[in-house]
Amino acid sequence: MKLNIDSIETAIYNWIKREVRDEVDADSVFFMEQSAPLPPRPCVGIKMLTGPMRTGSFDDEIYDVDLDLLEVSGQRTMNYTIKVFGNLRVMRPMAKQLAADLSASLTKPSVLQDLYAAGVAIFEIGDITEISAIEESEYEERMQFDIKIGVAENVEDQPGCFTDVDTIQGTYLKQ
Repeated sequence: MKLNIDSIETAIYNWIKREVRDEVDADSVFFMEQSAPLPPRPCVGIKMLTGPMRTGSFDDEIYDVDLDLLEVSGQRTMNYTIKVFGNLRVMRPMAKQLAADLSASLTKPSVLQDLYAAGVAIFEIGDITEISAIEESEYEERMQFDIKIGVAENVEDQPGCFTDVDTIQGTYLKQ
């Protein structure tokens, strides 16, 4: 089974959408792109920062002689940033509360179970950071936190027959 980034991002999107459904319209939870316009506030943006990155030094490598199949699998990490955009004209601040609620929800067994079902494990929840700014001529309340997730990646290949796999230790030569 390959790493399915779409199912990972769908699980993250669904988690956020469920947790903020009372405060944020469903259309206002989105994947952010550089300089793309924002939906109506309040809204929550999701962006993959880095990954998938190898965790540790070695992957597991299995060669099935009967099927002539090599499978390399290992733990990977990915980093996502979650940005909460509150109101313009801060009459009722809400970004701080939404960010705190989202961050805290990552300790709920129901949330962790849903993410786990998509192959996602929460490794780290970053601190919530104030990133409020002047947007054009109005003050916009903004908060941000990052999450580091763990995922598994499996890659399969049919490279042919290997010679003395035990002594080559990861360097495979096709005969």
